[in-house]
Amino acid sequence: MIALKPEERSSFGAIDVTSYPVVHGESGGPHLAYRIEAQGRVIAYSADTEWTEALVPLARDADLFIAEAYTYDKPVKNHLSLAALEARLADIRPKRLILTIWGMTCWDG
Repeated sequence: MIALKPEERSSFGAIDVTSYPVVHGESGGPHLAYRIEAQGRVIAYSADTEWTEALVPLARDADLFIAEAYTYDKPVKNHLSLAALEARLADIRPKRLILTIWGMTCWDG
């Protein structure tokens, strides 16, 4: 096992991974999201988290951003709403966005 330090890039052969801290309660952790760079492409992945400013550098200009959207606009502790994400999409600017909801996946086409 390799421990990744938040906001520090680690290389695994031709793949670079940077982890970012996210917010998902007090139990367990650390809770991390990942920015994966390989062959000139970027995938950003964040599972359960409340809105946190770390999502901006995590997914900025990513080719693909995979994020949870637990509700449309109702705040739920430890989870992201689509409305909170939409409010910051202009700062994040992912080329594609896939939303995961309760184990289901939706995509923008």
